[in-house]
Amino acid sequence: MRFTYVSESYSTHTGLPTSEIIGKTRNEMRAGKPAVERSADWAWLHEKIAAREPFEDFIFLSYGCQDEDDPVWVRIALTANAMSHQVSEYIMNGFDTYVSKPFRMDELIRAIGALAGR
Repeated sequence: MRFTYVSESYSTHTGLPTSEIIGKTRNEMRAGKPAVERSADWAWLHEKIAAREPFEDFIFLSYGCQDEDDPVWVRIALTANAMSHQVSEYIMNGFDTYVSKPFRMDELIRAIGALAGR
């Protein structure tokens, strides 16, 4: 339940070096960050990961977000096989498109507006 890989795009978007994430748990990353803690149902995520169940579109406030007026949101997904012997194959084939992808609130609003036909 510790981070073993984080794509460089996460650092690019959040400013948080991957070295501050690797080896830590999600609980350690959220510690002392009430806005991050309130941003998602972390117990649900923990249960899904512990049970090795797939999920998609889990959205939370970035661990490295420093400016609550300009938050960076992250969306993650996990396939049923992502925690199996195939992980290295997924990474070699561009798995980082499925690892945390930060996005800004204005991008989320724009995407929701497009879906709603605005």
